[in-house]
Amino acid sequence: MGLGLAVTLVITGCGGCRGESIRITAGPQETVALDVAIDHTPDAKYFTFACKGRRYGIVNAPYQVDEAGRARFAGSDRVFRVTDPLGHELSLSSANAVTGLEPGPAVFDARGVWLHGVYLSAGGVLHGFYHAERPIPNDAPSRTPHKSLAYAESADCGRTWAKVGYPANNILTALSAARDAGDANVLAVGRYLYLFYTEQSLEGAPIAVVARARRADGGRPGTWFKYRCRRRRKCGFWAPGIGGKPSRVQGRSLDTFVTYNTFLRRYLAVDASIFNNVIALQVSRDAVDWVPLSRPLRLSPPPPGENLFYPSIISLGGDSAVSGQSFWLYYTQEQQPPRTRRSLHRVRVTLHAR
Repeated sequence: MGLGLAVTLVITGCGGCRGESIRITAGPQETVALDVAIDHTPDAKYFTFACKGRRYGIVNAPYQVDEAGRARFAGSDRVFRVTDPLGHELSLSSANAVTGLEPGPAVFDARGVWLHGVYLSAGGVLHGFYHAERPIPNDAPSRTPHKSLAYAESADCGRTWAKVGYPANNILTALSAARDAGDANVLAVGRYLYLFYTEQSLEGAPIAVVARARRADGGRPGTWFKYRCRRRRKCGFWAPGIGGKPSRVQGRSLDTFVTYNTFLRRYLAVDASIFNNVIALQVSRDAVDWVPLSRPLRLSPPPPGENLFYPSIISLGGDSAVSGQSFWLYYTQEQQPPRTRRSLHRVRVTLHAR
């Protein structure tokens, strides 16, 4: 599937974004060779981080589960640290399983652990934020609540991890057991860490939400607060991360990946619309109120029966926290049948001020 696209997108309500309209071009699709011999890999959005003068990437793989919904091989990690994050050879020689992020033994993460974001503090501690899933029967409805977000630490740039305080290491849970919280990415800006995620229930519509912690606190348990609006639009980060009731973030769609874009001087998000062969970008001044781009970028469709998902934005230098005028858009393509084979791809996207 070759892509050579040029589409003009107009940002409405984005005064100061280097002009009122942006033209976007996307280059051809490139396949990233990911030789991790596990079905359904990647099983989360690809992201990168810097640590002690070197940059790494994170690839998550799925878990086989038993009839009760617990990870079948509870002692086996499925989080891989890549030592060549921008190369085309993300093979087993450069993607090695980390240790310490195995599922369980507590119930809340016994189904699986997926590392969704990290933050390196000045003291050299790598703070990790992982998506946890508790067991549900294999025949349960797909939106049965079972997700939460939890904390881990690494002292060696992500090669080994410790679930500090386990099993009391949750950082974000939903309002009740009838809802869940997960599918996140983390961004450090100024004095704060921002965590963009989704809360949903079996019955109600899922909502895009955001939580914040002080960088000085490292995102540890008890330091996160959800964005919440009270009466008369009195809004702020004051709902507790554990069990607090958040407010829906306006204008940001579900399952987004957020970066800070220096060209736009705004937060930039890409959402799950890529499932419909569309790159939909959104911008925000404050990471809370978002403005969609008025016209999305439509990609050439994949072969029949195949899907695109898990988009992420990574700078040309390999940074998934800060992007510039040009950046890589990474995404996963699932090849069907038998729906077990996945591949990692990217396109180079460039923003042009009109």
